[in-house]
Amino acid sequence: MLMDILLMTNCEILGVTLPHSETETVLDAPVLGQDQQILHHSPNEVMLVNAIGYVGRSRKRINIYHFFKERGYRFHTVIHPSAIISSYTQLGEGVQIMAGAILQAGTSVGCNAVVNTKASVDHDCWVGAHTHIAPGSTLCGHVRLGEESFVGAGAVLLPHKEVGNRCTIGAGSVVVKDVPDDTVVMGVPAEEGKHE
Repeated sequence: MLMDILLMTNCEILGVTLPHSETETVLDAPVLGQDQQILHHSPNEVMLVNAIGYVGRSRKRINIYHFFKERGYRFHTVIHPSAIISSYTQLGEGVQIMAGAILQAGTSVGCNAVVNTKASVDHDCWVGAHTHIAPGSTLCGHVRLGEESFVGAGAVLLPHKEVGNRCTIGAGSVVVKDVPDDTVVMGVPAEEGKHE
């Protein structure tokens, strides 16, 4: 998906890095080697795109982001042309907005977050850094979604709800009350599953 968006928006792709690769190209882009190969390029010469998606409670996406930020690199904010984003929305560095996503006025999305395909983030929401909002999810107005949290596909967060840091909202769940830090909720209405 990211490669498609970059090509649609006329970004020049120097190449991709992979932990292990037996191929020389990925979608016509050359494989440069492992992530350390990026260090051969000056932070002033390149911008990075973090292509690590949501992998459970793995911190790999977050760690990669911090590793390169500490070395002066910048992350490109990737926005699919079909996304609808209010001019009164604030996006952090390295945010990725996929096809058909909607972000309304007054919303703020933290760095390295993903708003996936056809997700809807309504007015005056606050989305923390390193979050992932899966396809078809809906955040109604004035929702606060903490850092490093995950909202499963098709989940709905009702207006004025607060979800803490490092939370997981199960696919298809409806959040009708606030969710404390480090909590997993699922179901309709969403109820606590287990602490992580």
